[in-house]
Amino acid sequence: MSHFEKINFLPVHNLYYEYKLLNLENKDGQICLNSTKDDPDNYLLGAGSLIKDWSDALSTEGRHTSKTPKIEYKEEDFTELCSIFKGTVFESVYIKIKQHFKIGRIRIMTSKPKTCLSWHYDLHKRLHYVMRTNEFGCYMIIEKEIQHLPHNTWWVTDTTKYHTAINASQNDRLHLVGTIL
Repeated sequence: MSHFEKINFLPVHNLYYEYKLLNLENKDGQICLNSTKDDPDNYLLGAGSLIKDWSDALSTEGRHTSKTPKIEYKEEDFTELCSIFKGTVFESVYIKIKQHFKIGRIRIMTSKPKTCLSWHYDLHKRLHYVMRTNEFGCYMIIEKEIQHLPHNTWWVTDTTKYHTAINASQNDRLHLVGTIL
């Protein structure tokens, strides 16, 4: 059974170009298209982990733990499209995603060149749209399955299993990543 499912019913756009035009500040390589009702225009609120404060992380037998639990918001709290994305192609993509999925946060996540995420699992599956990648050196690994996700493709990934993402290329890798509730 594959942990990767390619889907073809969502729109394909040059989101990388649109993202670069916005020239937004990011938090650890992430911004969030949606936010909470109490802070609806904070596109940095949903960046990073909602569960762990990774600045406080320890490694024990190859598993990451955290001394400090971080439970401020839940995925379900992210219901408001930030106004900076209204009237852009991101709004139309957001609306289309919500027609097909019950969704939490939708983030743009950047992986810098020559980097790898920690081995971890998420509480929910993820929807990925590949905004920028490199055919040679950009991979996701879920358990023991390795997959290159090509540019301008949509994927449902079972990130409830242990996984990582590798960018062994010389360029940034960008994905639009939605939490499927």
